[in-house]
Amino acid sequence: MKLAIIDNFAVIYFSNCFACKQVLISKIMLLENKTTDQIAWAINVLLLSPKWKWMRTGNCTCQKTCNECVEKKKQMTKLVLTRGYGVPRAVHNPRPKTLPDLVQMLDMGRIERVPHT
Repeated sequence: MKLAIIDNFAVIYFSNCFACKQVLISKIMLLENKTTDQIAWAINVLLLSPKWKWMRTGNCTCQKTCNECVEKKKQMTKLVLTRGYGVPRAVHNPRPKTLPDLVQMLDMGRIERVPHT
């Protein structure tokens, strides 16, 4: 689990999808000194971010996976069981792999990395 502090008003806990490495937001904690615009921004980022589920990935292990990858896995399993062979290659859509890319893709502004001092 990774975390990002946004302008000292919100802490975003996020990770990456196990299959496609897309950013998945787990939760947002609002800090003190926040305005209604900042609260609305945080809620919109959470609502517009990709949804995720826990998916079994191996022997007694589960990982966070976006709903698109979960559906693809279900379809692939169903096709293999009914037809007995693999599915055609999937069309890859560009997916944000970092939190700043996700915010920019959602047209919610821009986040820049600030070096630690």
